[in-house]
Amino acid sequence: MDIKETIQKHATELLEKMISNVTVEVTEENGMYQVLIKTEDDAPTVIGRHGETIRAIQKILEVILFKEVGEPVGILINVNDYREKQIERLEYIADQAVDKVRQRQTATYLRGFSS
Repeated sequence: MDIKETIQKHATELLEKMISNVTVEVTEENGMYQVLIKTEDDAPTVIGRHGETIRAIQKILEVILFKEVGEPVGILINVNDYREKQIERLEYIADQAVDKVRQRQTATYLRGFSS
């Protein structure tokens, strides 16, 4: 079984214990594997508060793969395009901060963000 199939198998097994009606697709680009998870109603369960669950799932899969493959495997999990939406949100916040700095001519601070 190759790495993509191994990721597919373990991701599906793990997610089916959490939610029903889930689709998992694995793609690879430059040695980084992206696990694309599609679910209709259970995305908040998989993502978790501030992305905590999605990061935990990613870490669990990385540990499982390290034990099976014997070397670190880079994985990035995405649920219903959550990561793209996060990027858009962060870009919006950055644009707002830039506008605020330009308008007030003073420094501004951004609060901490989870990954």
